[in-house]
Amino acid sequence: MNCPRCQGFMVEDYFLDLQETMGPHWVMAMRCMNCGNVVEPQIEANRRRHEASLMTVASDAPVPAEPSDMVPFERAA
Repeated sequence: MNCPRCQGFMVEDYFLDLQETMGPHWVMAMRCMNCGNVVEPQIEANRRRHEASLMTVASDAPVPAEPSDMVPFERAA
Protein backbone atom coordinates (compact mmCIF):
# COMPACT_ATOMS: atom_id res chain seq x y z
CA MET A 1 0.00 0.00 0.00
CA ASN A 2 1.26 3.49 -0.84
CA CYS A 3 0.68 6.60 1.27
CA PRO A 4 -2.13 8.80 -0.09
CA ARG A 5 -0.16 11.90 0.93
CA CYS A 6 3.40 11.23 -0.33
CA GLN A 7 3.19 7.82 -2.09
CA GLY A 8 5.64 6.44 0.51
CA PHE A 9 5.81 2.94 1.99
CA MET A 10 3.07 2.10 4.53
CA VAL A 11 3.57 -0.28 7.47
CA GLU A 12 1.11 -1.78 9.93
CA ASP A 13 1.33 -0.05 13.29
CA TYR A 14 -0.60 -0.17 16.57
CA PHE A 15 -1.86 2.88 18.44
CA LEU A 16 -3.32 3.17 21.93
CA ASP A 17 -6.77 4.84 21.91
CA LEU A 18 -7.02 6.56 25.30
CA GLN A 19 -10.42 8.21 24.67
CA GLU A 20 -12.44 5.02 24.28
CA THR A 21 -15.51 4.98 26.56
CA MET A 22 -14.79 1.46 27.88
CA GLY A 23 -11.16 2.28 28.64
CA PRO A 24 -8.02 2.39 26.50
CA HIS A 25 -7.55 -0.16 23.75
CA TRP A 26 -5.16 -0.80 20.89
CA VAL A 27 -6.07 0.18 17.33
CA MET A 28 -4.32 -1.16 14.22
CA ALA A 29 -3.63 1.39 11.48
CA MET A 30 -1.27 1.93 8.57
CA ARG A 31 1.54 4.48 9.05
CA CYS A 32 3.76 5.98 6.33
CA MET A 33 7.48 5.48 6.85
CA ASN A 34 8.25 8.72 4.95
CA CYS A 35 5.83 11.36 6.26
CA GLY A 36 4.16 9.65 9.25
CA ASN A 37 0.63 9.90 7.82
CA VAL A 38 -1.75 7.50 9.60
CA VAL A 39 -4.51 5.75 7.63
CA GLU A 40 -7.25 4.15 9.73
CA PRO A 41 -11.00 3.92 8.94
CA GLN A 42 -12.17 6.09 11.86
CA ILE A 43 -9.50 8.73 11.22
CA GLU A 44 -10.44 8.84 7.52
CA ALA A 45 -14.15 9.20 8.39
CA ASN A 46 -13.34 12.11 10.73
CA ARG A 47 -11.19 13.79 8.05
CA ARG A 48 -13.98 13.49 5.46
CA ARG A 49 -16.55 14.86 7.94
CA HIS A 50 -14.24 17.79 8.77
CA GLU A 51 -13.61 18.55 5.08
CA ALA A 52 -17.36 18.45 4.39
CA SER A 53 -18.02 20.93 7.20
CA LEU A 54 -15.35 23.26 5.78
CA MET A 55 -17.00 23.07 2.36
CA THR A 56 -20.38 23.91 3.92
CA VAL A 57 -18.93 26.95 5.68
CA ALA A 58 -17.22 28.06 2.48
CA SER A 59 -20.43 27.71 0.45
CA ASP A 60 -22.25 29.94 2.98
CA ALA A 61 -19.69 32.72 2.55
CA PRO A 62 -20.68 35.74 0.44
CA VAL A 63 -19.67 35.59 -3.18
CA PRO A 64 -17.20 38.32 -4.21
CA ALA A 65 -18.55 41.00 -6.52
CA GLU A 66 -17.83 40.88 -10.22
CA PRO A 67 -15.39 43.52 -11.48
CA SER A 68 -18.24 45.14 -13.45
CA ASP A 69 -20.22 45.57 -10.19
CA MET A 70 -17.42 47.40 -8.39
CA VAL A 71 -17.46 51.15 -7.92
CA PRO A 72 -14.18 52.81 -8.94
CA PHE A 73 -12.17 54.22 -6.05
CA GLU A 74 -11.33 57.90 -6.30
CA ARG A 75 -8.45 59.28 -4.27
CA ALA A 76 -8.88 62.50 -2.38
CA ALA A 77 -6.54 65.23 -3.55
